[in-house]
Amino acid sequence: MPLPDLSPLSDDLRPRREILIEWKLACGPRPDWKAWKNLGSKDKSYLLHARAQNCSNPSNEESGYVSVYNGEGIESVLARNKQSVEHVVTRSDVNGSDPGDAENDPLGWVEATATANSRRSNISLVLWPGMYVREKVRIDGVLHFVPPENQRARLARKWAFIRASYSDEVSPPSDAQKKHSAEICALMKHAKPFEYELCVNETFKHDYNYGNPLLEEDAGKWLDDVQWRKIVFKT
Repeated sequence: MPLPDLSPLSDDLRPRREILIEWKLACGPRPDWKAWKNLGSKDKSYLLHARAQNCSNPSNEESGYVSVYNGEGIESVLARNKQSVEHVVTRSDVNGSDPGDAENDPLGWVEATATANSRRSNISLVLWPGMYVREKVRIDGVLHFVPPENQRARLARKWAFIRASYSDEVSPPSDAQKKHSAEICALMKHAKPFEYELCVNETFKHDYNYGNPLLEEDAGKWLDDVQWRKIVFKT
């Protein structure tokens, strides 16, 4: 019995493999991050809170690191002991109910107050431009959380990083996120990163030789790549 011809399948898979290899090289060697369940407060401080504070210049609006949902400066958040690690791709979207590498990667975390983190919970984010009256809205029948518009590019860069880096581990985006994929990529491409975004990423590159390519000058190379977008949005 002749074997089936798999050449079309190979051709379809080859670009995806190639883009993932290129992406991995652009990120740098992935550290062996400690499992999320084993992280203590000192680990979280070292990987997120202290880096955020060290990269903050509160006297300058563009470089004063703020919590992502309520815009409170990191200095105030830490002084009130209200800091919280926000997984931009929620842990419930990683490996179902099992632990996964995507939840361990600090490049997918962002500073949020504990209250705001709780309000967002595990629902999908609005990552495209547009005004919404409420903080939570139902789009295509699915509840979404609406971050401040000026923070959506910042969130999207972390969201897309995790989805590109751990594509086999994360659940698909919401239908609305897929529908707005072009707008999300355009926002990431054209919205200039905050200085503190770049600074935090640089600390990881310095300490681990590992970073988010979407915070590099050639980020458009990825955001314009149709195959990369298919990986991120699972289309």
